[in-house]
Amino acid sequence: EECEKLAEEVGYPVMLKASAGGGGKGMRGVFKKENLKAAWDSARQESKAAFGNDDMYMEKLIEEPRH
Repeated sequence: EECEKLAEEVGYPVMLKASAGGGGKGMRGVFKKENLKAAWDSARQESKAAFGNDDMYMEKLIEEPRH
């Protein structure tokens, strides 16, 4: 519920990231509310398997960023 609320606040798309991650493991881009729970669950499982830690965070996904 907290994840869904935050995603609505920042707006889609969002990026789910493993806090202990690296190399793209435990990362999922989510473009629609309907996909959030499944992406969260699969990213946590992947993170736990790869890093022994399933802590996650979410941030706004910036498409086509410019530096």
